Amino acid sequence: MKKILTACIIITLMSCGFKEKRNTQSEYYSNYRKVLRKSIPIAKGWKYIVIHHSGTNYGSAKLFHKWHIDSGFGGLAYHVVIGNGNGAGNGEIQLGYRWFFQECGGHLSYSALYHNVFGIGICLVGDFYKRRPTRRQLASLILLLRYFSKKFNIPEQNIMGHKDVPCGEIVIKKHKIIFKPNGMKEDTTCPGRYFPMKYVKNVVFKNKIAKK
Repeated sequence: MKKILTACIIITLMSCGFKEKRNTQSEYYSNYRKVLRKSIPIAKGWKYIVIHHSGTNYGSAKLFHKWHIDSGFGGLAYHVVIGNGNGAGNGEIQLGYRWFFQECGGHLSYSALYHNVFGIGICLVGDFYKRRPTRRQLASLILLLRYFSKKFNIPEQNIMGHKDVPCGEIVIKKHKIIFKPNGMKEDTTCPGRYFPMKYVKNVVFKNKIAKK
C-alpha cells in the first residue's frame, strides 16, 4: 500500500500556519491551541473521515490553499484534495500541509470543531449537485478510504459527508477531549446529491460493487 500511495500521490507541501486568537485564560487556551495543532496526546490520532466536494468545476490543493488564505482560514482547510482533470490531474491525490504536520482540519464550521480535530478532510474537485465524481476520482477516494480506515481503525459509520457531521461543543480535560453534541448537523448539502456514498462504502467495506 505504501508503494501504491507513493506512486500515485503528488505532494503539495503547504507552509502556512494556523491563525490563533489570544485569550487571557492562558493555560486553557494554550491547551486549546495545542489541540488545534494536535501536539498533545489527547488530540492525537484520527477517528473520522469527512468527504467534501469543492462546488467548483476546477481546482487543486494549491488553488484552494490560496483561496482559503484569502478567506481567513490560514491555508488549505482540507487534508487531502482529489483532482478531476481541471486544475489537477483526474484522480490525482494531493496532500496539504495539515496532513504533513498532522494538524486539525479547517474544513468544518466552529460548531463541528471536534470533527475538525479528529476528522480527516478529503475534498473532491467538482460540483456534485450537478454531476457525479469521475471514475478516477472515486478510485482514488476508495484507495484512500481503505488505507486510512485500516491504518487508524476508522469504522464505516465514521466515514461521512460534510452534511452528516454532528455539531456540538468540546470540553478539554486533562486526559481527554469530550464532545457534547447539540442534536444539530452542519448546515450544508455537501458533498452534493450526486455523490455516491452508498456505492463508495460498499466497495470499501464490503468489497462489493454496488449499482451506480
